[in-house]
Amino acid sequence: MGLIRGFLARITSDLFEDLSALSLTSPAARPAIRSALASIIACLVAFVLELDAPWWAALTGFVVVRGEATATFRRCLERICGSVTGAVLGFFLSALAAFHLAFALASMIVTTVTIYAQARTRFPHAVLFGGATVMLVMFGTLNDPDSALQLAFNRAVETSVGVIVAALVDYALAEKPNGAVVDAQPAPRIFARPIDANQLGYALIGGLAVASIPTIWQGLELPGFSQTPFTTFIILGAMGKAPWWKAANRFTGGLLGGAYGIVAMHVAGDNFLLWIGLLFLGLFCAGHVEHRAGDAWYAGMQAGITIVMAMIQGPGPGTDLTPGLDRIAGILGGVVLIGVFQFVFDPFRIWLAGGRSHTLAPP
Repeated sequence: MGLIRGFLARITSDLFEDLSALSLTSPAARPAIRSALASIIACLVAFVLELDAPWWAALTGFVVVRGEATATFRRCLERICGSVTGAVLGFFLSALAAFHLAFALASMIVTTVTIYAQARTRFPHAVLFGGATVMLVMFGTLNDPDSALQLAFNRAVETSVGVIVAALVDYALAEKPNGAVVDAQPAPRIFARPIDANQLGYALIGGLAVASIPTIWQGLELPGFSQTPFTTFIILGAMGKAPWWKAANRFTGGLLGGAYGIVAMHVAGDNFLLWIGLLFLGLFCAGHVEHRAGDAWYAGMQAGITIVMAMIQGPGPGTDLTPGLDRIAGILGGVVLIGVFQFVFDPFRIWLAGGRSHTLAPP
């Protein structure tokens, strides 16, 4: 309980500080405006193209925008390569939907490899979203196995729309780097030795958690089934890097973003211009927290993602609160699921890592 109270006190303080600094002239304002614009324009393009999930294009536009253009373009390339590759692999693996044990095993393997590999490559965003897209396609076909090809195609196209819009927005509005861009510190190769036993332990826990989602969610008829694997994957991306703090950020950001999205939908009704304005306001505030890069930056990103998922449901403003609530339930359910599996199986991870543990203390 002391750990939870510490997290709550810290994240509340950090968010209050970030929101108190809201300004159109602050260093964080420009990337926040670009990310909000990219998200909304991607959404409108998806409306025009009548894409199946316009929220996925909008979400992509929001998350790929970085502080300067070069970093955004790199994130765009990673996102589209990972998502397209994941959509193709997910299409082929979705053939296992009728074979529950094989499906669970494939889910576990994909998750384990993804979480281990993303910590040992220079392109973690591509690897992480590649694995997440595999799961989105696979899980999306459980109720309708014949939809695999359409789902894979839709996720690839929606991602491409978000990436292209974000790249164009940054090309037009982002500051250009003044000098050479310093590359990140080289990461070890994925299959290089020695094996990172600590990261492998986290990856195996994640694999078990994701493989259990169909049984738990469908067996208990829980809401938000389609969002839970995505949430689980994103939290798993922090394994080895303060996962509990990241889970607390995701839970808080999801709760705040969901609450804003539901209220904004109720206020806007079917007024398109008001809906756009409230969507932009929410995304700007969330992006400002993220790009200010304080300790609660991840809560800002998750708030923006949840605002998108709550407010964008079809080819226009949504008035039905049920889909938004369902998605929020899936996000929060994914946080709880990882917490339970981390608590139950962490002794195994510690044993595998030779007795080393560093997961329960805040960063």
